[in-house]
Amino acid sequence: MLGVIGVGSFGAAAIATISVKTVHSWLGITIYALLFVEFALGLVSIWGQVAIVSVNHGYPRLVKRLHKIFGFALLLSSWANIYLGIDTYCLSYGYDPLFYKIAYLVWIGMVALMFLFGEYWWNWRGTSKWKFTLSNFERENEKQNTKKSRLLLHIDPEDYKKFPEFTWEEVNERVQRGAYLVVCDGFVVNMRKWIKVHPGGAKILERVIGTDITNDFFGYEKVRTIIE
Repeated sequence: MLGVIGVGSFGAAAIATISVKTVHSWLGITIYALLFVEFALGLVSIWGQVAIVSVNHGYPRLVKRLHKIFGFALLLSSWANIYLGIDTYCLSYGYDPLFYKIAYLVWIGMVALMFLFGEYWWNWRGTSKWKFTLSNFERENEKQNTKKSRLLLHIDPEDYKKFPEFTWEEVNERVQRGAYLVVCDGFVVNMRKWIKVHPGGAKILERVIGTDITNDFFGYEKVRTIIE
């Protein structure tokens, strides 16, 4: 919303000062108009997150994908239009556009590299961090004839040892008092903080509170001792 307000305000000011005679001008006006279509798709997606049981099927999923693809297309179009705007600007003031174009392409490259690095770092931090420690932990579990869990790949073994154990009766009692708990792969998970931003929608999770969602999460049968 802040992005639409900012781009909408500055875009309106820019459009008011240009003469519609160049490709840059026409493309800018088109991007400006389509921005509000993207905003509408985003509002529909936000509404679907809360009001619809699952936004991963049918029209809600189509709207989500359109919002994502349409937004990516607008971003690329905007970058291309800025490149075209360099020619317009330099032609108006008599500057050589080569330096500005090179600087702009370098900036685009830096943005892309920062994005790729951020994606890699985020994924590595979430999974790879525990792999070495976990291998020893898994060998210890095998000696004790205990079953392994996929979720252990994301948990520090030292923290795992401190987790309290719960029975189904204790889980059900907490759910009846208003807790948003589910059981997945032997772990009790509290969904209260992120249920409203779940990519598949809040309603679909509200229906499984107090149940074992292992089969839905992993896609196969598993039985675990319940721990939190």
